[in-house]
Amino acid sequence: MIDVSFSPLSLRIEKALDRAISIDKSGGETPIEIIGTDATLSLALLLTQTQSLEIQRRANLVIVPSVKEAAELERHLCFFGLTQNTFILPGFDVSAYSGLYPNSRLISARVRWVNAARSAKPGDIFIATPEALMQRTIPPKILKSHSLHFEKGDDLPGELSRSLSKLGYQSVPVVEDEGTFAIRGGIVDIFSPAHERPVRIELFGDTIESVRFFDPETQRSEGNTDSFSVIPPREILYDDDNRARASAHFRANVAGRPVDAVDRDSVVQSLVQGQTFPGLDFLVGDFYEDFALPIDHLSADVHGWYLNPIEIARTSEQFLETLKKEFAAAGDQVIRPEVKDLFRSFDEMPTSRLARSFELSKIEFQDSPVDERDAAHLTFPVLELKFPPPSLANPMEALDGMLERVRTWKKAGSAVMISAGTQAQAQRLGALFERG
Repeated sequence: MIDVSFSPLSLRIEKALDRAISIDKSGGETPIEIIGTDATLSLALLLTQTQSLEIQRRANLVIVPSVKEAAELERHLCFFGLTQNTFILPGFDVSAYSGLYPNSRLISARVRWVNAARSAKPGDIFIATPEALMQRTIPPKILKSHSLHFEKGDDLPGELSRSLSKLGYQSVPVVEDEGTFAIRGGIVDIFSPAHERPVRIELFGDTIESVRFFDPETQRSEGNTDSFSVIPPREILYDDDNRARASAHFRANVAGRPVDAVDRDSVVQSLVQGQTFPGLDFLVGDFYEDFALPIDHLSADVHGWYLNPIEIARTSEQFLETLKKEFAAAGDQVIRPEVKDLFRSFDEMPTSRLARSFELSKIEFQDSPVDERDAAHLTFPVLELKFPPPSLANPMEALDGMLERVRTWKKAGSAVMISAGTQAQAQRLGALFERG
């Protein structure tokens, strides 16, 4: 399928945004509305190709209505050349009241996201759905105090295995998954969520002599590095204080409910002994006094981009209503945290870390007369077309129609951007236009 985007956005939007920011009297409290598009392609184009110094000097938090749009935005950012410094925040892949348990890789990905947010740099792009941002996480001070950083020439802790186990890592023969480690004489493998690949450390005594990334499937090295970080692989960390707190909260939660006694006692025993078990991640609210959300980890003020804010509000409200109904129907389940202990409403999400907000909407819902609108309301209509692949009966029909529309737009003085799936396709399209 050939995607064609007709968009003046890349030519004029930057100057309009800079002007809107410069004359804004609210100090960033009033969102700047961009009317005419809520397409991930348009935002990816703006964020990757912008020459605006105001946009370039901060990291970006992009809130999208769904997981599908988060993946789509990441794909479009990659198309425009941004292959690094993009982070997607997942939420639970199953409900806390479904009787199923979340994928541990998604939990590690959440820790990776909040860890990256701690050192957010200009140009970084953090993508999240409202549900993922509403979900409770490890408090910033806990993550900071349990994060380790090593460089070549440093000494590893004498009791490395014990130190890693306290962070929630598991000792395994071969490191393939996040949150695992293996020690074989003077070689140590660790798969920390801080990195996309595990590291292999060669020691001389206790001193780090070399560090290499490696492929967890093939176990082959994939490049050297001078440093690496070790962070918790999940959002729950055991210590003496929170073991007692968590077990007490859990006992209070199941008191008087018709739950299976064997399952109940098994969870209590695991909590008291600091052991992991299926469903533990749903009990994050039992472990920490501070209610922390992912956005609390941002180390610097960022630009907030809301893609289709009306749909974001609708899906977040619907998500909470669904959770409340599921909670009410799950009275006999052992793992059944209170909704308020696991999630906040989207309206309660702190925005102090947002230096400025931008809302992208396809259409405008006016709540004030047109003559009262100001520079914070920008209109840049974008037309996105997707042409179907050619048919066997007439392979040139769809292509001829696309070429004719593009020629019409160019004659009208419009800027046209065409994205092709491969370099070869782009060259063939260029040749067709040159002949036309």
